[in-house]
Amino acid sequence: MRQVTLLREGSYLDIDTSADPLTAVLRLGLSLTEQSERWDAHIAYLERLLNRTADARARADLNRALGEVLEWKLGDGGGAERQYLAGLAACPEHAELRAALTSFYSAADRFGDLADNIGLDPLREAWA
Repeated sequence: MRQVTLLREGSYLDIDTSADPLTAVLRLGLSLTEQSERWDAHIAYLERLLNRTADARARADLNRALGEVLEWKLGDGGGAERQYLAGLAACPEHAELRAALTSFYSAADRFGDLADNIGLDPLREAWA
């Protein structure tokens, strides 16, 4: 990992020099679009990284990140749900993804969908 100065003194971005060049550029784009709050571009970078990723856990991490941006930054609940479910299909034991989907369904009072997609344990915990 190497730091480079960006825009002004004291402002840094981490660049993973061990990754292949395109992945490093995509991750740099993610950082820039997050800092500038350009969420549509941020989503495009996440999708490109997702398309380049084979590891199930890493794919689930990217699906969770996509879902969170869609849900919290763009207000696209349907898109967020699709990303959360895609990540869950890739890696069913992904704790952060399960928590995000549980929060999503709970906030919308969609407890039937929560039970169908995650199971009954989150419901038992919520009402214990």
